[in-house]
Parts: sequence; structure tokens; C-alpha cells
Amino acid sequence: MSRIPTLGTENQYGEKVDKCIVDLGIKTGSGVLVGGLFSLLFKRRTWPITLGAGIGIGMSYTTCQNRFKNFINNKLESQNSAASSEEVTTTVDPAPDTPTQSEQSDSGSA
Repeated sequence: MSRIPTLGTENQYGEKVDKCIVDLGIKTGSGVLVGGLFSLLFKRRTWPITLGAGIGIGMSYTTCQNRFKNFINNKLESQNSAASSEEVTTTVDPAPDTPTQSEQSDSGSA
């Protein structure tokens, strides 16, 4: 049996999408369930169910948005650290702040 080669970034991205889809189902379902219970209190109106579903969708959207922002920021940080470790640093001797002896003798004679 051969193993399928893994692609690091694509697999991580796929896992984030999968978690978002599961999170969407759980939070929307919970919102509909809680909305259904509140619907019984309000003479079987549909607005509590709709409100609960909307809140669940909004919460899952925010969670997914944060997951992907963290994912992108972590990738950018790892790319920047890899690029900075590859850079060759060169040091340049700074120019002296004090004037040389010839400059001092020129200014003193004037």
C-alpha cells in the first residue's frame, strides 16, 4: 500500500477549512435548537429559530476568520524568519567621529 505524499501548506489549509465546516454545522445546529426551544415560548413563531441560526452562522464565521488570519500570519512570520536567516550580514566599520590630525592642524592655523 503506497502512501499519498503530503503537501504541508495545502494540508494545513484543508484542515482549517474542515474545522470551519464542522464548526459551522455545530454552531448553526445549536442556534436552531436553542431557537426552537424559545419558539415554544413565543407561540410557535419562526423568528427565534432564524435568530439562533443567524447567531450560530455569525459565530462560526468569526471563528473561521480568526483561524485563517492566524494561519496567514504564522506563514508570513515563518517566511520572514527563513528569509532573514538566509541573508548574509555585512558589517561596515563606522567612520570615526573625531577629525584626523591633519584636519585639526588645518582648522587651528586659520
